[in-house]
Amino acid sequence: MGESFKGRLVAGCVILGVILALLVAGCGGQKEPAATSPAKGQVEVIRLPGGDWGYPTPYAHYSRGPGYYKMNLVFDSLLEKDEKGLIPWLAEKWEITPDGKTYTFCLRQGVKWHDGQPFTAKDVAFTLDYACRFPPVWGFDASIIQKVEVLDPHKVKVELTQPMATFLEKMSKLAIIPEHIWKEVNDPYNFTKPEAVIGTGPYKLTAYSKEHGTYKFEANPDFWGPTPRVKTLEFIPVSNELEKWGSARGL
Repeated sequence: MGESFKGRLVAGCVILGVILALLVAGCGGQKEPAATSPAKGQVEVIRLPGGDWGYPTPYAHYSRGPGYYKMNLVFDSLLEKDEKGLIPWLAEKWEITPDGKTYTFCLRQGVKWHDGQPFTAKDVAFTLDYACRFPPVWGFDASIIQKVEVLDPHKVKVELTQPMATFLEKMSKLAIIPEHIWKEVNDPYNFTKPEAVIGTGPYKLTAYSKEHGTYKFEANPDFWGPTPRVKTLEFIPVSNELEKWGSARGL
């Protein structure tokens, strides 16, 4: 799923890089699974070293460590990155005016939030406005944005105060959140209710223990994109390096 999942810590890079390469069909690379489904060739469960890295929302994960990458299993951005650069994600295409100050994003249709509500341009506009008021943990400088206009349910226009060569790069790191859930939330940094982890991403958070540092993510059957190759991801704390290696291999 590209550079948005690159690790902040070397160990995190190695482990998450290997497992995330397996998340979607056609991404290449094979790994010995804990269990497989012969019908679909999917890995049933993969267990990885755990530890508490915060609640996986754009506002409640920890600023250090792999919390951001767990959040990215649940939430999508408008663009992503692969080895060649920026690629369409929630936005199928985009246009930039010659002066470099206005971006129009054409959004993917048929995308739904985990609760079944439709994803629309209003969610994008809301996310940008919300980021102006409440900067997410993975910093996004929204001061460059002058105006956001919803043109239709699947098209949004963003006007900048001045040209910014890295604007699309920044948008690839901004997780889009659902307006219908977050519009009444005035303290996003402490918003850890179950509905806080409703995204459009390939996985749903189905279990989390701050005390034990455990996470369980299950594949979203209604994900708009490639079918996740791993059905269930479990992060479980282990006590030594040998256990970590066996856990990562599903042993």
